[in-house]
Amino acid sequence: MSSSVKAALLASATHPSEILALIRYKFVTADKTMYKTLAEVPPKGSPDYTRAMCYYFLNYTSRSFARVIQELDPELRHPVCIFYLVLRGLDTVEDDMTLKLDRKVDLLKSFYKVLTKKGWTFSENGEQEKDRVLLEDFDVVIDEFLGLKESYQKVIADICRRMGEGMADFVAGKKVVTIEDYNLYTHYVAGLVGLGLTGLFVASGLENPALAQHEKLANEMGLFLQKVNILKDYLQDLKEGRLFWPETVWKKYVPEGQGVEALAKPENLDRALATLNHLCGDALDLVPSCLEYMSMLREPSVFQFCAIPQMMALASIDHFFNNPALFQKSGNKIRRGLAVQLIEKSTDMESVKDTYYQYALKLNKKNGERVGTNDFDDSFMRVSLACGRIVRWIQVHDKERGLVRKQPGGNSAMLAFLIVILAILLAFSYLPTIPLTPREKTIVRQNKKDGKVQWNHNSFRGINSPNLTQPKVPELLVHIPPVLYQTLPQECVEDQSVLNALTAVCDGSHGYITVLGQLMAEPASRSASGRYLCVEESRARLRNVLEW
Repeated sequence: MSSSVKAALLASATHPSEILALIRYKFVTADKTMYKTLAEVPPKGSPDYTRAMCYYFLNYTSRSFARVIQELDPELRHPVCIFYLVLRGLDTVEDDMTLKLDRKVDLLKSFYKVLTKKGWTFSENGEQEKDRVLLEDFDVVIDEFLGLKESYQKVIADICRRMGEGMADFVAGKKVVTIEDYNLYTHYVAGLVGLGLTGLFVASGLENPALAQHEKLANEMGLFLQKVNILKDYLQDLKEGRLFWPETVWKKYVPEGQGVEALAKPENLDRALATLNHLCGDALDLVPSCLEYMSMLREPSVFQFCAIPQMMALASIDHFFNNPALFQKSGNKIRRGLAVQLIEKSTDMESVKDTYYQYALKLNKKNGERVGTNDFDDSFMRVSLACGRIVRWIQVHDKERGLVRKQPGGNSAMLAFLIVILAILLAFSYLPTIPLTPREKTIVRQNKKDGKVQWNHNSFRGINSPNLTQPKVPELLVHIPPVLYQTLPQECVEDQSVLNALTAVCDGSHGYITVLGQLMAEPASRSASGRYLCVEESRARLRNVLEW
């Protein structure tokens, strides 16, 4: 038994189901991986040499995708392998910090042109670049690229060109300052991969041509994976003199006058976790788009190829959300046993939905448990809303297919909305111990100046206070925080069913949870439809009020 297998089994020692999954994966699941070592590659000059070398390089350079690529349908396996190697070669140029800037920019912009230059190789990479061997023998990739169908070649060359030009812009001096820059960079290095794969899927005839029309979803599939990797690689990237965390985010949390490296200092751990959680919320916002994209896939091997990395990325966020280890050591990743379990659950959409559902609830629980523990962290609401949207997407998908999902503890199908509302209420229970933010202080000062409301600390937070000026609230609603009540549309205030449901939730009693679920899930009649829109509008208004 290899040392890596022993280490994986040891890491999963307290998770027996993972150990069983590891054993199945090792000894039962068929491994279609080809040419793992050079000894398996036929001699140079033989008909299969260039093809075999490409799969050797795929296994050598890929840390995550080698096996799943080789498990694709035979029609897609080789085009995707070559696509991966072309982009890996481009990425190796970008990653090399020893190349002179002018040379690197020129290579990135022109790399797509070498795909038609038989015999082209590159040997200028620094010794520390592990994947330089791919570029030293890149002629084998070019030979196999030129042997692909023209439709595949066109997709691969176009994505290589667009990615190279985008990478060159950032290498030449463009920085990841704003969230928009962050989204643009991750589009270039990963979103374009999603677009390219979609193009290959459609060109193969295995997927519906309509899939190509959903470029936004394909792009966000890539963005989610890349953003998770960027978060995970904080210390490694910092060590190598680069970092892609957006400046407008980390500057919000680091001590004044200090750089992003300050987050790695033990005395700044709370600031670091606040930054991390902020960016976790940003990544989680993309998950519904990823689910939507996967739901449109019809070929089993394509579905699993897409689902496996997405599920592992979600599990990774669950692993390092609010986790100090990310700032203390490199190499944070999920257990191998857990990864194998996720592979086993990636075979169909219903299994994927079950997994996403559980992770959304788990993340929301973690999110609630850390409220009030970090004065710098204001990401609670965003993460809560993101978890709620994931659950809501799954519930809508279930409803469209006539499926009934069992809820933990027998709750109704309205869990997405409850996550948001209960999260808000949980926040209220902690908020009196949290200092006002600068934004809140500004609002308080302005209100005092205008003489509109005599604010105090608690009333600003929406906690009942004798000094709070508010509309007359029916006695039934005494447990609904004023900030929530004041966001309700008039139709909701006049609808006793909505008020009963909200009161039950706010009072901590779950007797009316089923009623609230029916308001959202059964817009069959005109009145029910009105209630559905009423609660939806309430949620939208509440989000606008609380997300400053």
